[in-house]
Amino acid sequence: MKEIMKCVVCGVEVEKFQIGHHYKKEHPDFDYNAYKESLKIKICPICGKEFRKGKTCQDCREEYYLQKNIIASKLKYKNAPKNSYVVCAICGFHAGNLNSHLSRVHNTNTEDYRSKYNSPTCSDDYLHNCSEKLKGDKNPGWQHGGKFSPFSDKFIGTTTKEEVLSKVKQTKDENFSHTTRIDYYLHRGYTQEEAELALKERQTTFSKDICVDKHGEVEGSKIWEERQIKWISSLYNRPQEEMDIINIKKLPAFSSLSGLLEVSENEVLDILGEMDYDAYQVYSNKITKLSNEVYYKYIDEIDPDRLRGRVNGSGYDLDHKYSRFVGFLKNIPVEIMSYKDNLQILSMEDNTRKNIKCSITLEELLNLYKCQQQEVLIE
Repeated sequence: MKEIMKCVVCGVEVEKFQIGHHYKKEHPDFDYNAYKESLKIKICPICGKEFRKGKTCQDCREEYYLQKNIIASKLKYKNAPKNSYVVCAICGFHAGNLNSHLSRVHNTNTEDYRSKYNSPTCSDDYLHNCSEKLKGDKNPGWQHGGKFSPFSDKFIGTTTKEEVLSKVKQTKDENFSHTTRIDYYLHRGYTQEEAELALKERQTTFSKDICVDKHGEVEGSKIWEERQIKWISSLYNRPQEEMDIINIKKLPAFSSLSGLLEVSENEVLDILGEMDYDAYQVYSNKITKLSNEVYYKYIDEIDPDRLRGRVNGSGYDLDHKYSRFVGFLKNIPVEIMSYKDNLQILSMEDNTRKNIKCSITLEELLNLYKCQQQEVLIE
């Protein structure tokens, strides 16, 4: 079937392949090429600019397709159950999983999104389906017997169980991830008082009140009393040597000392078991006194911005690069431990993280102290 076109000048209908010849013969003054180009010009429905190709101008194209996708997503989930989708808090897009949408459209990650908008990125149905896909014998590691777990002695990888546990512990220490330690709460903005209260609540996992709430007044009290008798009996039936080891391992210093002193954990147990804690307290007090004198004498070098001090559980501390705890175990004189180049200002959070660790070696400390002594002799 022949396609017919109408002349815009005289209205005559002409076959499409002859329309150009018609304009040239009957209307020589009419610019047909310019007319054809004008037909290609469109008006952008979003900003009103002229454009030629596509649905919108180049500047609005991304916004146009986003709005189109948002409308399509709403229609898709119009009659769907609420637990089958989540809604983007930024633009209203509906999906079972927003992870790729957030990255591609809003240039943000899921962690920042959840923190800012307190909104989930995956629907309950999506998470359930992901779990079902790898459930039971569908999981490649099902019944692997420990060969795929780095925490197992049967692990077939190159990393040993001890290395993995050490790395996990180091990461937890660096990130303040131990919810049973007060620095976990201080690092997250709690005041000292709030942190102590939060830690107390966290550690209260078994109490008489909890038992009564769960089992009732009579049964709950009975369960709690039986648990207390069993706990006390099992604790004090242990040999005294085992009790001493348990108490030593609770010390905050224990986990770091093996590496700092370059000895095994068993040797650390021996060292801490024989340690005179009264003597350490005297040693520590002497360092505190002398360090304060040195601090004020060399305050322009140690703390030029005058940061030292605490307010509401936060602030800055005077820290010893080579820690006083290790200094005591290594018999380092108080004068060397209080030397100005062994002092630094750290935020309370960094100082809590550092704990008894050393940021310089003993050799570095002694070299710094020797250099200072030589300078004094020269003067």
